Amino acid sequence: MSSFDRARESLGRRLRELREQTGLNGKQFAEALGWQATKVSRLENGQRTPSRSDITAWAEAADAVAVTDELLTLTAALDEMYATWKRQLKAGFGPRQRKSLEAEGQTRFLRGFQCSVVPGLVQTPDYARRVFEHNSALHGFAQDIDDAVDIRMRRQQVLYESRQRLHLVMTEGALRHTTVTPHVMRAQLDRIISVSTLANVVLGVIPFDRQLPVLPLHGFMIYDEQTVRVETVTAELTVADPAEVQLYLKIFKALADAALYGKDLRTHLIELQAGLAD
Repeated sequence: MSSFDRARESLGRRLRELREQTGLNGKQFAEALGWQATKVSRLENGQRTPSRSDITAWAEAADAVAVTDELLTLTAALDEMYATWKRQLKAGFGPRQRKSLEAEGQTRFLRGFQCSVVPGLVQTPDYARRVFEHNSALHGFAQDIDDAVDIRMRRQQVLYESRQRLHLVMTEGALRHTTVTPHVMRAQLDRIISVSTLANVVLGVIPFDRQLPVLPLHGFMIYDEQTVRVETVTAELTVADPAEVQLYLKIFKALADAALYGKDLRTHLIELQAGLAD
């Protein structure tokens, strides 16, 4: 069970306690709220995350308005741990990029792994634009692509901050399986080669001919061994449970140990450039 699941179950137990204090069973409480009984059951069993309006209605029906703020705080924490793209991108890509800009600026040691896309911190403007266009088409909104590209480029200032350290790893698949043109990909490979020479950046690529020590199911970013962010198709997960963070650190180290670095990496990238079709 993930930390998110545990937190949602904990909130569910709190809601059940408040409902039981009324002396009503689940069905009766649902009727008082004008809900289906299954909704009450799913909320109490941690199978569904309540909305702010759900929380307000629950507290009123349980004659527990005094704890509304407490419940809303718990719900907000859940929203941070599991932030759907539908909710995050309603205002556009820009606000989400600013969130990353702030988080990265406060991080002293940033680790990142990607298996299917070049990490945002080393993307060229043209490559980043294609990524945002793809996500815009997928989710059906967030058209502020110019603003998003600009902020993503501003995020890359962290690469040159001497007080900060970065270790970025990607698979060769992130460089081979792409929707950008060969021209854009050549420039992107040039960018990776350039970043690989920076003093405070360790950048590696796991080539196809290396046996993977662990199965890379998805990409992730680790911030100062404190939190991990994982992007899925539908949402962004924030992991803060120490045991879970340590597991991500273990996986990152295993993947990083399989990567090419330095001169060997640059030779490999030049070979990839040469193999791109015109």
